[in-house]
Amino acid sequence: MLASDDVASDASYRITGTELGADALALQAASRSSRRRRRPTRLGALEIVDRSIEEVDLLEVHDCFTIAEVLAMQAFGLSELGEDAGAARRGETTVEGTTPVNLSGTRMMLTP
Repeated sequence: MLASDDVASDASYRITGTELGADALALQAASRSSRRRRRPTRLGALEIVDRSIEEVDLLEVHDCFTIAEVLAMQAFGLSELGEDAGAARRGETTVEGTTPVNLSGTRMMLTP
C-alpha cells in the first residue's frame, strides 16, 4: 500500500484477530452449504476478538474469485444463503456501508 506521509501518520488501525479455515480438497467430500463449511472459521475469528459481526468495523476476506467474497459474506451473516451479493448490491459492504468488505482491493492489486 502506498500513502503520503500525512495519510500514513494519521492512520491508526489495529488488527484485533485473524482466523484461517479450510474444507475438504475433494469437492465431492466438501460440505454443500458454504455457511456450514465456513461457520467454524467465522465463529473462531469473532470469538478471538470477543465481538459480534455487528461490532466489526470492516472485513478483509479471501477473494480469489468474486464468488469467494460472496460466500464469505454469507458465512458472516451479511447475506442470506442463496441471496447472492445482496449486501453488496444494497451498498452495505462499501466504505459508507454498515460492514465494509475488502476495501483494500486485494484482488485488483494482485492481478496483473
